[in-house]
Amino acid sequence: MIHVLQATSEQDLDSAFSTAIQRGAGGLVISPDTFFSGQSAQLAALASSHAVPTISPYREFVTAGGLMSYGGSLVDQYRLVGVYVGRILKGEKPADLPV
Repeated sequence: MIHVLQATSEQDLDSAFSTAIQRGAGGLVISPDTFFSGQSAQLAALASSHAVPTISPYREFVTAGGLMSYGGSLVDQYRLVGVYVGRILKGEKPADLPV
Protein backbone atom coordinates (compact mmCIF):
# COMPACT_ATOMS: atom_id res chain seq x y z
CA MET A 1 0.00 0.00 0.00
CA ILE A 2 1.23 3.50 -0.82
CA HIS A 3 0.71 6.39 1.58
CA VAL A 4 1.37 10.01 0.66
CA LEU A 5 2.71 12.11 3.50
CA GLN A 6 3.17 15.86 3.31
CA ALA A 7 5.60 18.21 5.03
CA THR A 8 5.87 21.96 4.61
CA SER A 9 8.16 22.78 7.54
CA GLU A 10 11.06 21.23 9.41
CA GLN A 11 8.71 20.23 12.25
CA ASP A 12 6.44 18.44 9.76
CA LEU A 13 9.33 16.17 8.76
CA ASP A 14 9.51 14.64 12.24
CA SER A 15 5.78 13.90 12.29
CA ALA A 16 5.87 12.56 8.71
CA PHE A 17 8.55 10.03 9.65
CA SER A 18 6.64 9.08 12.80
CA THR A 19 3.47 8.58 10.75
CA ALA A 20 5.38 6.46 8.23
CA ILE A 21 6.64 4.22 11.05
CA GLN A 22 3.16 3.92 12.58
CA ARG A 23 1.76 2.87 9.20
CA GLY A 24 4.44 0.20 8.85
CA ALA A 25 6.31 1.78 5.95
CA GLY A 26 8.93 -0.48 4.43
CA GLY A 27 10.60 2.47 2.72
CA LEU A 28 10.21 6.12 1.83
CA VAL A 29 10.56 7.98 -1.47
CA ILE A 30 11.15 11.72 -1.19
CA SER A 31 9.66 13.71 -4.03
CA PRO A 32 11.59 16.43 -5.84
CA ASP A 33 10.63 19.69 -4.14
CA THR A 34 12.56 22.85 -3.38
CA PHE A 35 11.74 22.51 0.33
CA PHE A 36 13.25 19.01 0.51
CA SER A 37 16.37 20.02 -1.42
CA GLY A 38 17.48 22.15 1.53
CA GLN A 39 16.63 19.53 4.15
CA SER A 40 18.98 16.73 3.09
CA ALA A 41 20.85 16.54 6.40
CA GLN A 42 17.67 16.41 8.49
CA LEU A 43 16.04 13.87 6.16
CA ALA A 44 19.12 11.63 6.25
CA ALA A 45 19.26 11.83 10.05
CA LEU A 46 15.55 11.01 10.39
CA ALA A 47 15.79 8.10 7.96
CA SER A 48 18.75 6.72 9.88
CA SER A 49 17.24 7.19 13.33
CA HIS A 50 13.95 5.56 12.27
CA ALA A 51 15.78 2.85 10.26
CA VAL A 52 13.61 3.50 7.19
CA PRO A 53 15.23 2.89 3.80
CA THR A 54 14.83 6.23 2.00
CA ILE A 55 15.57 7.43 -1.51
CA SER A 56 15.83 11.07 -2.53
CA PRO A 57 16.18 12.86 -5.85
CA TYR A 58 19.15 14.82 -4.50
CA ARG A 59 22.75 13.61 -4.33
CA GLU A 60 23.22 15.88 -1.31
CA PHE A 61 20.96 13.47 0.62
CA VAL A 62 23.52 10.70 0.16
CA THR A 63 26.38 13.04 1.02
CA ALA A 64 24.54 13.81 4.27
CA GLY A 65 24.36 10.09 5.10
CA GLY A 66 21.20 8.99 3.28
CA LEU A 67 20.88 5.60 1.62
CA MET A 68 20.42 6.46 -2.05
CA SER A 69 19.51 9.11 -4.59
CA TYR A 70 18.04 8.92 -8.07
CA GLY A 71 19.13 12.32 -9.32
CA GLY A 72 22.16 14.47 -9.84
CA SER A 73 23.79 17.12 -7.75
CA LEU A 74 21.99 20.45 -7.48
CA VAL A 75 25.36 22.20 -7.31
CA ASP A 76 26.37 20.63 -10.63
CA GLN A 77 23.02 21.52 -12.19
CA TYR A 78 23.35 25.16 -11.18
CA ARG A 79 26.93 25.25 -12.47
CA LEU A 80 25.84 23.88 -15.85
CA VAL A 81 23.08 26.48 -16.09
CA GLY A 82 25.76 29.14 -15.78
CA VAL A 83 27.91 27.45 -18.43
CA TYR A 84 24.98 27.30 -20.88
CA VAL A 85 23.95 30.90 -20.21
CA GLY A 86 27.53 31.98 -20.80
CA ARG A 87 27.66 30.12 -24.12
CA ILE A 88 24.36 31.67 -25.22
CA LEU A 89 25.54 35.15 -24.26
CA LYS A 90 28.66 34.56 -26.36
CA GLY A 91 26.47 33.91 -29.40
CA GLU A 92 25.76 30.18 -29.53
CA LYS A 93 22.25 29.21 -30.51
CA PRO A 94 20.31 27.45 -27.71
CA ALA A 95 19.03 24.84 -30.20
CA ASP A 96 22.64 23.82 -30.95
CA LEU A 97 23.56 23.16 -27.30
CA PRO A 98 23.52 19.54 -26.07
CA VAL A 99 20.86 18.84 -23.49
